[in-house]
Amino acid sequence: MTKKSEDPKKESIQVEAAALDAMIFYAENYETLFFRFLDAKSTCETLGSKPHRCRFCHKTKPDVKFSKDAHVVPAFIGNRVLFSLYECDNCNERFSEFEDDLAKMTMGDRAFGQVPKRKGYASLKPQGKKSSFERGPTGVILKQYLDEGIFTVDDENSRLIIRYDTQPFRQLGAYKALAKMAYTLLPDQELGRVEELRKWLLETDVTTQKVYGGEKGHWCYQTFVPGPAPFPHPVVALLKRKEAVDAPYLMFFIAFGNWSYQIFVPCPAMDRSLADKTISIVTYPHLYMLQPWLAAGPLQQGQLFMDAHERKSESRTLNMHYDSMVKAPQSSEQTE
Repeated sequence: MTKKSEDPKKESIQVEAAALDAMIFYAENYETLFFRFLDAKSTCETLGSKPHRCRFCHKTKPDVKFSKDAHVVPAFIGNRVLFSLYECDNCNERFSEFEDDLAKMTMGDRAFGQVPKRKGYASLKPQGKKSSFERGPTGVILKQYLDEGIFTVDDENSRLIIRYDTQPFRQLGAYKALAKMAYTLLPDQELGRVEELRKWLLETDVTTQKVYGGEKGHWCYQTFVPGPAPFPHPVVALLKRKEAVDAPYLMFFIAFGNWSYQIFVPCPAMDRSLADKTISIVTYPHLYMLQPWLAAGPLQQGQLFMDAHERKSESRTLNMHYDSMVKAPQSSEQTE
């Protein structure tokens, strides 16, 4: 079902009805704290000011150093323009462990979505395999070893089927990386409301001082939009709940390549009133949810519960359409 303007004098824009309702919900009940397209060609922005004070550990010079580039959003997601002065080198090093979990969780997604990283583009190297999927100067290069069966080509339908195992990662570590991005984007006056999150981010592991316990405590909503890089640049949003609405206080959204991720940032100080209530979770609508006909095919949507703290591989399967494929000569190593 779609909706459009009922005023004939105004140019009408068709949108999907449920997504429009979600957009109205967020417009009426949330305040946007941050929203930006992280286009690599846009102006660089650095959050914070000198003299340096780490907003995570609260230390200053000379107790800690501030020599590293602190990306608000990791470079492997495509961020070249958004940095902060909030992060000392010690905290930066600790956060790199959680960002590694997120990088491994999304490695295949970023490779297939042609997401740029610090140098070049993301590539897929499945766990325990030598086959790979990477971007070359004229298109995508597939390297398949005959005994591995990562890639299956359906010539009749111009489809490429990819089956692989991710490198081991911690779901909760990946969630912690998303929560850290949100914390970095918060204005100073909001920091006191998420003190439990700050203490969790200071821990080198993922379970100590975890804000929420139990199963399904770390919810994430994701969408997959088919087609060549529907999100060519990362999109980042952070919203804060207004008064008098039964909804989580902070919402963080990020999209890159073909995927989007949405979490409600851990904030028990502001969400205790929701503990005994049944609330409806409203997903944050992006462009392709509002106008799904702009996508190359049907959107896929679903929930992730990112509670697992052990490092594990996950099996993935992806179907892709291709326009043309050229077979390169096999090397002696590939035919062994």
